[in-house]
This record gives sequence, structure tokens and C-alpha cells, in this order.
Amino acid sequence: MSAERWLEAALTLDRWLVERGDRGHDPHDLLASPFVRALTFGNRWLGVAWTQLGRRSPVSPRRLLGVPQLENSKGLALALGAQVEFYQIGREEEAIERARSLIERLYRGRVEWGDGIGWGYPFPWANRDFQAPAGTPSSVVTAFVGHALLAAAQTFGWDEARGLACSGAEFIRRALRRIEGEAGTFAFSYTPLDERVVHNANLLAASLLARVGWEVGDEEMIEEALRAARFTARAQRGDGSWPYGISARDRWIDSFHTGYTLIALSQIGSAAGLSEFDAAIEGGLDYWRESFLVGPGVSFYPGQPYPIDLHAVAHAIITLVHFRAELPGALDEAARLADWSLSEMRGGDGSFYYRRHRFWKNRVRYLRWVQGWVLLALATLVGVAGETTDS
Repeated sequence: MSAERWLEAALTLDRWLVERGDRGHDPHDLLASPFVRALTFGNRWLGVAWTQLGRRSPVSPRRLLGVPQLENSKGLALALGAQVEFYQIGREEEAIERARSLIERLYRGRVEWGDGIGWGYPFPWANRDFQAPAGTPSSVVTAFVGHALLAAAQTFGWDEARGLACSGAEFIRRALRRIEGEAGTFAFSYTPLDERVVHNANLLAASLLARVGWEVGDEEMIEEALRAARFTARAQRGDGSWPYGISARDRWIDSFHTGYTLIALSQIGSAAGLSEFDAAIEGGLDYWRESFLVGPGVSFYPGQPYPIDLHAVAHAIITLVHFRAELPGALDEAARLADWSLSEMRGGDGSFYYRRHRFWKNRVRYLRWVQGWVLLALATLVGVAGETTDS
């Protein structure tokens, strides 16, 4: 399959998103239903149960339960990142117009918190540690939005996008809690409301801080990012993996969160001009490739070919492109995964399915979780397609 085919698929998917106003459902959005919220009686564990039902159900119950289709800031950020890629391959006029619209909506969706602004999910959500009201700004969403804004600022020369990204960095350093570690390290919390340490979330926050610090020449900001990065670097296991978090019930590992961690460490090292994390990245890449690039797609959990979550596949493509200099054959593997996705997981309308199990497919079309990531993955791969050996 050629790069032209990947581009056609990406543009078709982008139009699919535009036609729907970039609104849709999410695996974790069941608590956006007033009916479901009433049935939780304010109990966090019932909220977790309903959220897991929504994530795992092979048939979406959202229409029946009155879950609205929502605009998701993280989905908008992924689409914005794709426009940057489209611009760089010569689709300037369309990319600029779409990017402006996306940034305007990200501006409208910002949440002022302390001295900065952040972004969150448009639905309430609950996990085993805490629950967050709709719109609660988080390290993860703010980081992805901030990175996309920085890319837009650098590509299009838009100061307003850079200013928004800088405000996101101020939210991270001023509003998120800091959980102290050893040797002067600390981890950023997931939201301003909790003290849960999640390694990929900590590094995503630190990576935006590092990039903004480099952009504006703020050495103190870069140093704060390094302290947070060292917290997670010290938590790497001997086999090269990282657990999801530091609590006993967060010891599990999955593919795309490992990818988040690796890319964020790379971004922090690059922004700081240091090779300090190179060994950790090398070990992590070895573990990631051996544990997750198994079966026809990408495994969700180590060594398990199924289920294949298309979010994991899409982020694996992005990870392979990012580390193509470090991983021999990375672009060929990314091309194979893109071809598999288009052949096995694409619907007739150009959108993509959620999951592939061994004997069946979950055909629910999630917006942020699947469509946004596939759009960015295909656009990113097209941008480097000239480097592949088979396209």
C-alpha cells in the first residue's frame, strides 16, 4: 500500500471528523449520561463499574442511555497535530484553515486554574483512586494540547498558539501537585484534585514543561521537568519496562502508555540538550518492541496478541516513526501496521473500529480514542513515507 493510499485514508477520516463537528463518543464517557450518574448515587466504585461497562461493551449503549456526543480537547489536539503534518507535505491552504478552527475551539475549551490554563475531558470520570467532574484539567490532556499548540506555533508562526501552550505549562508547574521522591525528584499529579502518581502522566506534563522552557529560554522550567523525569527514570524495571504507576494496584503495563513514556523522555532529553535518559530509552524500546509488536497488530498487554486496540496500533506507528533512527526497520513495521489497519479495521465510511479480538471485531467508532489517534498516525507516517523501503 502506497503513501498516497495512507494520505487518502487520512484526508477521508479528517473529513469524517469535520462532518461531525469533531464530536463523538469515548470509551470512558458513560458518566456523561444523567441517567447513569443518578444510578451511581455519588459512589466512586459504582462510577468505576459503569465506566468499565462502557469501555468493554461490544455494543455501545450510549444512545439508549442518553450519552451526548461531545467535543474532546484531546481529540482536537490530535487533529491539530495532523494538520501540521498535512501542511508540511504541501496541503497548506486546507491545513491552515482547519488548524485555525481547531485552535479557536481549544481556546474556548480551556479551563482557567490558578495562574495557568489547562484542558480536561468533557465528561465526568472515575477510577479506583478518585473521581473528577467534567472539564477537570489534567496533566495528560493539557500536555497533548500543549504539544499540538507548540507544533502549530512553530509551523504556522502563530504567537497565540505559543501563548496558549505557555499557559498550559504554567498550569502544570503551578496547579498540579508534586509528590516528592528520592534525591530531589518529584512526580506531577494527574489532576489538581489528586496525588496519584502515574508515570506516563508525570512525563507528559514534564515534556510540555521542558519544551516550553526551551522555547522561551526558561532554565528553571527545564530543571523542574528534569526533576520529574528523573523520578520516573528511576522507576524503570530491570527488563526495561515501567509500571503504570507507583501504587500496588497500578503495577500493570500496557503498550501505548509505554510509548507515551518513551517519547516524553526523548522530548525532555532533547529540550534539555542531555543524553541522561538515553540508556533508559534504549532499554524501554527493547522491551516495548519485544513485548508489544507481536501478532498481526500491536498487543495491548505484554505478549498477548489479542485484543488489538486500534489506539495502541496508532500510537505504535507514531512511536516507530519517532524512534526510526534507533530502531532498524521501524518505518517498514509502521507501514505494515498502517496497511493492516486500513485492511482490517476501516469501515466503509472511512472511520475506524475500536478493537479486534481473535474471532470478532468491536466496531464502535470512538472519536478521541481511535479516530483522532489514527488520523495523527497516518498523517505522521505520510510525512516520512519517502524514507520507507517499501512505499
